[in-house]
Amino acid sequence: MLRELHKFLNRAKVEWGRDLSVPYFPNQQEKESFEKLWKTELNTWRSSTAKDTMRAIATGLQKLLKQPNLTREKLDSILRNPKFTVKGITGQFKFNNKTGEREFFFQQQRPDTLIQVQNSKFVKIE
Repeated sequence: MLRELHKFLNRAKVEWGRDLSVPYFPNQQEKESFEKLWKTELNTWRSSTAKDTMRAIATGLQKLLKQPNLTREKLDSILRNPKFTVKGITGQFKFNNKTGEREFFFQQQRPDTLIQVQNSKFVKIE
């Protein structure tokens, strides 16, 4: 994991101590649960947002399977339906019916956070 962090920092030309904005940062309970299951450290937002994405796709597929003639376009239509919502790790959200971007129901529930690189780890800035 440390090697991946160094690669990321070198690619992004991020300096140690630099503040970064990320769409989500896991809390301690999520980190411990992840480590217990996968036997590795979780210190990235990608895993949590990927889990939410998979939850949305799985929920959409459950609805799609009730329809005849399954297509990707129909799945996309289900996901973009204004009534389709998902409660994930990062909060309750839906997808914009025009852009497909994730939207949160309440702005204050947005999980965006600032992190900082300290001692080769990402640390949430309180």
